[in-house]
Amino acid sequence: MRIDTATGDRTVIASSSVGSGASISLPRQIIVDADGDIVYVDEGQASLVRLDPTTLVRTEISSSAVGAGTGFAYPGGLTQLADGDYA
Repeated sequence: MRIDTATGDRTVIASSSVGSGASISLPRQIIVDADGDIVYVDEGQASLVRLDPTTLVRTEISSSAVGAGTGFAYPGGLTQLADGDYA
Protein backbone atom coordinates (compact mmCIF):
# COMPACT_ATOMS: atom_id res chain seq x y z
CA MET A 1 0.00 0.00 0.00
CA ARG A 2 1.26 3.47 -0.85
CA ILE A 3 0.27 6.19 1.62
CA ASP A 4 0.35 9.88 0.68
CA THR A 5 1.83 11.54 3.76
CA ALA A 6 0.27 14.91 2.90
CA THR A 7 -3.32 13.65 2.61
CA GLY A 8 -3.27 10.24 4.29
CA ASP A 9 -4.78 8.72 1.12
CA ARG A 10 -4.01 5.02 0.65
CA THR A 11 -3.49 3.26 -2.70
CA VAL A 12 -3.08 -0.50 -3.08
CA ILE A 13 0.05 -1.20 -5.16
CA ALA A 14 0.18 -4.99 -4.79
CA SER A 15 -2.50 -7.60 -4.25
CA SER A 16 -3.96 -10.61 -6.00
CA SER A 17 -5.85 -8.19 -8.27
CA VAL A 18 -3.29 -5.34 -8.50
CA GLY A 19 0.05 -5.76 -10.27
CA SER A 20 1.36 -8.97 -11.78
CA GLY A 21 3.93 -11.69 -11.27
CA ALA A 22 4.68 -13.71 -8.14
CA SER A 23 1.74 -14.59 -5.91
CA ILE A 24 1.28 -12.75 -2.62
CA SER A 25 0.49 -14.77 0.49
CA LEU A 26 1.91 -13.46 3.78
CA PRO A 27 4.25 -10.53 3.08
CA ARG A 28 6.55 -9.64 5.97
CA GLN A 29 9.65 -7.50 6.57
CA ILE A 30 9.13 -5.01 3.76
CA ILE A 31 12.11 -2.81 2.81
CA VAL A 32 13.03 -0.42 0.01
CA ASP A 33 16.33 -1.43 -1.57
CA ALA A 34 19.09 0.80 -2.96
CA ASP A 35 17.40 0.78 -6.40
CA GLY A 36 14.07 1.99 -4.99
CA ASP A 37 12.35 -1.37 -5.41
CA ILE A 38 10.19 -2.78 -2.65
CA VAL A 39 11.53 -6.11 -1.40
CA TYR A 40 9.72 -8.36 1.02
CA VAL A 41 9.78 -11.82 2.52
CA ASP A 42 6.64 -13.77 1.67
CA GLU A 43 6.26 -16.15 4.58
CA GLY A 44 3.36 -18.01 2.97
CA GLN A 45 5.26 -18.64 -0.28
CA ALA A 46 8.63 -19.07 1.51
CA SER A 47 10.20 -16.63 -0.92
CA LEU A 48 11.95 -13.29 -1.31
CA VAL A 49 10.10 -11.01 -3.74
CA ARG A 50 10.96 -7.74 -5.49
CA LEU A 51 8.12 -5.33 -6.38
CA ASP A 52 8.83 -2.64 -8.96
CA PRO A 53 6.84 0.36 -7.65
CA THR A 54 6.47 1.80 -11.17
CA THR A 55 5.34 -1.26 -13.14
CA LEU A 56 3.86 -3.13 -10.12
CA VAL A 57 5.52 -6.34 -11.35
CA ARG A 58 6.45 -8.81 -8.59
CA THR A 59 9.51 -11.03 -9.21
CA GLU A 60 10.74 -13.87 -7.01
CA ILE A 61 14.38 -13.26 -6.11
CA SER A 62 14.79 -16.53 -4.21
CA SER A 63 12.49 -19.45 -3.37
CA SER A 64 12.27 -23.22 -3.63
CA ALA A 65 11.98 -22.70 -7.42
CA VAL A 66 14.58 -19.91 -7.76
CA GLY A 67 18.18 -20.25 -6.59
CA ALA A 68 20.01 -23.07 -4.83
CA GLY A 69 20.91 -23.91 -1.27
CA THR A 70 19.00 -24.42 1.95
CA GLY A 71 15.30 -23.59 1.65
CA PHE A 72 13.44 -21.00 3.66
CA ALA A 73 11.68 -22.17 6.81
CA TYR A 74 9.37 -19.45 8.10
CA PRO A 75 11.48 -16.57 6.77
CA GLY A 76 10.98 -13.48 8.86
CA GLY A 77 13.85 -10.99 8.78
CA LEU A 78 15.28 -9.02 5.89
CA THR A 79 18.03 -6.50 5.30
CA GLN A 80 20.11 -5.43 2.32
CA LEU A 81 23.86 -5.87 2.74
CA ALA A 82 26.47 -3.38 1.53
CA ASP A 83 27.23 -5.54 -1.53
CA GLY A 84 23.55 -5.49 -2.58
CA ASP A 85 22.73 -9.04 -1.48
CA TYR A 86 19.99 -9.70 1.07
CA ALA A 87 20.19 -11.46 4.42
